[in-house]
Amino acid sequence: MDTASDWYYSDKGTRLGPFSGDKPIEFREAGKIGPRTLSWRTSFGTNWCHYADTELARTATSAEQPPPLPLAGINNTFAWMFVATPIVGAVGFALFQVENIDAELIFYGLSYFLLALLDKR
Repeated sequence: MDTASDWYYSDKGTRLGPFSGDKPIEFREAGKIGPRTLSWRTSFGTNWCHYADTELARTATSAEQPPPLPLAGINNTFAWMFVATPIVGAVGFALFQVENIDAELIFYGLSYFLLALLDKR
């Protein structure tokens, strides 16, 4: 057994291991190890590291899922719709002096509909 490649991890304060090969990756996929789980191997010296900071996590996550989207690729139109609708509604209430609750609901519905039409994506 190659002790230089053996891994240990902490589960609720208990040290478990040694594990070698792909066992730690299998544990991660099974949910036994999370990104904040403390892990250790001889190359770490006396320091325990979070699993997310180890080379095993980097190889596992690159195979499991794509990298995060760049900020330019994220569509936040719906967030702006929810922010703008109460403002549009307040302006509409002030302009048309709406006092009927049914008319308010219709006005808010029309505001959401208008903003949805303006959504170009």
